[in-house]
Amino acid sequence: MTHPLIARLNWLGWSISDFIKIVLLSGSKFPTPILHNGLSVLRTIDSGSIGSLHSRVHLEKARSLFDNYEKSGKDMVSFLKNEIIDINLKYKVRTCPLVDESYYLPLYFICRHLKPSKVVETGVGYGTSTAYILQALEDNSHGELHSIDIPFSEYVNDAGSNIVQVTPDIGKMVPNHLKKRWNLIIGKTSVVLPELLQKLGTIDLFECDSEITYSTMMFEYKQAWDYLSPGGILWSNALHVNKAFSDFVTSSNITSFAYPSTKGVNAFFGVAVK
Repeated sequence: MTHPLIARLNWLGWSISDFIKIVLLSGSKFPTPILHNGLSVLRTIDSGSIGSLHSRVHLEKARSLFDNYEKSGKDMVSFLKNEIIDINLKYKVRTCPLVDESYYLPLYFICRHLKPSKVVETGVGYGTSTAYILQALEDNSHGELHSIDIPFSEYVNDAGSNIVQVTPDIGKMVPNHLKKRWNLIIGKTSVVLPELLQKLGTIDLFECDSEITYSTMMFEYKQAWDYLSPGGILWSNALHVNKAFSDFVTSSNITSFAYPSTKGVNAFFGVAVK
């Protein structure tokens, strides 16, 4: 019989050597539950049986980031940029296999700052970013999230490679107590996104994280931008894959910012402000 810890590592795609390396490099920052019983990578917070995104460390860190901003008196853009650089210096290796702090902590931060009423997200997967958005909305006591994804997709990326994505349990990382603010829509963004945006009328935050091809990303940017409220934010993942984001913001002279990540990529995700 396979030991629960080994089974969990296999599920994560980790080898034993990867596990040992990350433990040694992360030291006390590594979440203890996986060492405790191997049954859960992240300590759940009032979640259902499937599990939760959050370790208490990550949730407290996300809230602390926002609290420090409110006390600082700085503008959002410069504060966030400095914080991301600091995160990169502190965490050369992810402290959690499913959590890249330089992506999810700022996403939580922006949701707290904007206090959005309506958020739209394309691409859910197991729901890591979904859970961070929903936690921010819950901490704001305001807002709803509409997410679009499909359990199976196959497409050719910009490099000509065939990409197959299989996510049988979409949103499995989302805690049950946060789902009251969540509307999950199963479908292709090319079909569902225009219908959803028309129904919502206006949105305050849009996260683009579905098929990372130039055509799909540009389509989603253009669709969402027309419905963003003044001061609303378009957030995009995977800037390093193609030039869709830079072409979009340059063509319309849009105020935007690109941020690095713990992975050492110069432009990992971007924010465009309407």
